Amino acid sequence: MGFIQFDSHTDLNDCYFGTSRYNHGTPFRRAIEEGLIDPKRYCLIGIRGTAYGREDWDFAASVGIRIIPIGEYHARGAEDVMAEAREIVGAAPVYVTYDIDFVDPTFAPGTGTPEVGGPNSWEALQVARGLRGLDIVGADLVEVSPPFDASGGTAWLGISLMFEMLCSMAEAVARGQERRGLHAPGTPVEYLDQDEGQRAMRAEMIVTNAKVLTMDLERAAGRSGSPGGREDSGRGQPGRGGGFGRACDSGS
Repeated sequence: MGFIQFDSHTDLNDCYFGTSRYNHGTPFRRAIEEGLIDPKRYCLIGIRGTAYGREDWDFAASVGIRIIPIGEYHARGAEDVMAEAREIVGAAPVYVTYDIDFVDPTFAPGTGTPEVGGPNSWEALQVARGLRGLDIVGADLVEVSPPFDASGGTAWLGISLMFEMLCSMAEAVARGQERRGLHAPGTPVEYLDQDEGQRAMRAEMIVTNAKVLTMDLERAAGRSGSPGGREDSGRGQPGRGGGFGRACDSGS
């Protein structure tokens, strides 16, 4: 599977602060080791902030991951960077993960691991729109933390970014249907064969999920009148963690 990651951290550590080999600082290293991600079709955009060593960068270089650090991103601009990202992953299936801490905390303060110097909210939308044309089979938006999002602005930006990615996914499904010549755009599901009907329903589910995501994140942001709760994240944990727990090694 190809992989595009918008993030301020690599999440490619072998273990994180001596806690374990399975946490929010290690997931994509484990995925590469398990053969789930093709590192030659992996583009990581936006890396910055304090570093605890070069292990993650060295690992990325050893397996062929392309890292575009934030300085290079700002120098080249979103359009040029996304052109390279699309070239790296190619036409084959790709998964996209968007960590909200990719965005500068001025525009997205509601996260547990903010890093200054990132893109603004407009640039954040630009890179999401730069995914159009890819065969996106799945995507996530992670690390939004309602307790740190007093205004609800981070959640609203997260909604907007996920909606952009869902639109690209729906377009990918539609392109696949048209390439196969199975039906014209807008054909009712009941007039399609079984396989094509399932694909059409998948596209409809993507749009429905976008609407549900909007409502969920609005509630998480407190727009329904209830206070924020746990961190609304697919893989993260609030804060950076610490040196608690035993040290880990490659066999733990």
